[in-house]
Amino acid sequence: MDSTPSMETHAAQDDIAQLRQEADDIDKEIERLEAELARLEAQRKTIQGKLSCIVYPVNTLPPEVLCHIFAAAASLSPLKEVNSVLLSITGVCQRWRDVAISEPVIWTRLCYVLDNHDQDRLFYRFLERSNGLPITLALDPRDRLSLPPTFFRSCSQWKEADISFPGGFLFNFLAPGSSLILPHLEKLTVVKNWGSESQHSLFSNAPRLCDVSIAYPNLLLQLGFPLQQLRKLTLLEHKRILLHDLLALLPHLHAVEDLSIGPIARFGTDITRDKLDIQSLSILSLRGKGSSLILAHTHLPHLATLSISTFEDTDAEVLVRPGILRSLSNLATLSVYLTYPKDLSFLALLRAPRPRYARGRASDCDTGQYVLPDQTGGRRRLFPPRPSPRPRVLDADHSHSCAL
Repeated sequence: MDSTPSMETHAAQDDIAQLRQEADDIDKEIERLEAELARLEAQRKTIQGKLSCIVYPVNTLPPEVLCHIFAAAASLSPLKEVNSVLLSITGVCQRWRDVAISEPVIWTRLCYVLDNHDQDRLFYRFLERSNGLPITLALDPRDRLSLPPTFFRSCSQWKEADISFPGGFLFNFLAPGSSLILPHLEKLTVVKNWGSESQHSLFSNAPRLCDVSIAYPNLLLQLGFPLQQLRKLTLLEHKRILLHDLLALLPHLHAVEDLSIGPIARFGTDITRDKLDIQSLSILSLRGKGSSLILAHTHLPHLATLSISTFEDTDAEVLVRPGILRSLSNLATLSVYLTYPKDLSFLALLRAPRPRYARGRASDCDTGQYVLPDQTGGRRRLFPPRPSPRPRVLDADHSHSCAL
């Protein structure tokens, strides 16, 4: 009887057992080496961390401090540059990226860039990281001539919005009479044109809106929100404002406390019309040529701060009119910024007929002393006295600020 097949089978089984044992030994060695590799990698990471702290001390800062630094960097950056700042922060290292992404406050100042795409994908990626917090938004229109519908997708998070659009607005893609849901919006800047009349109620659902900056007075009535909630209005220096349009707007500003006006054009204005009484206004900034004309057409009994940024002859002529300065009975601060360093129009104001309650000799005005009574019956100087009657050359910024 031949026993060769059984011997071959037994030898094959021995080979199988030996090969399996060798494979098991190799697997165990691999596991040991992998464990050793993991240990070495962890050790290297620890060493690199210690080395990084020595070479770069900023890496010793806790995440809370880094969050404050990142938030400050974003808040101090111009809005149209903030996206680049955020990208720079997250591109330094993995730790900075993780810390920045984990803090929603860092992502609450964003810029929406209009390019050739329907939407700004980077903006919406950043918006997700804000975790629903109210945001401050600026528009970078580039060369686009209209706004895409996707621009308004984030409006429910807007706290401050700067929609400066030199090409004009096209809102006709919205349904007629539709309004945006703006529960957080407090400050709005709009430049330049507007859409069709069917879109004039676009901002009607903005219960917190109280600070508006616009280029045209007529636009304010078209925004759609109740003007009694407006506290601060800025008429931008985009172009000269018609005095007629401004005077038509003022009666609607029942609650405005802070008003800033750019250049004014007087064309077509009836100078004999009755003065408008604005009881709520306490701060008035006149920031353009002819803007002081508003003082001749208004009664401002509670005005406390008056600033004239481009003081010229025409401004002096307005202020020296009988009763202008006298009517500002609560004026506490007057700031004047001359257009030219040696502009003598400032002297016209100093030589203006003084109110009947002003004390002192007539020469006092020539030397720069202009006094108004304080609440206790005493006197306070509007302009400090000068040792010489010669006109004083102002500082390099051509400014002169007077606190009563």
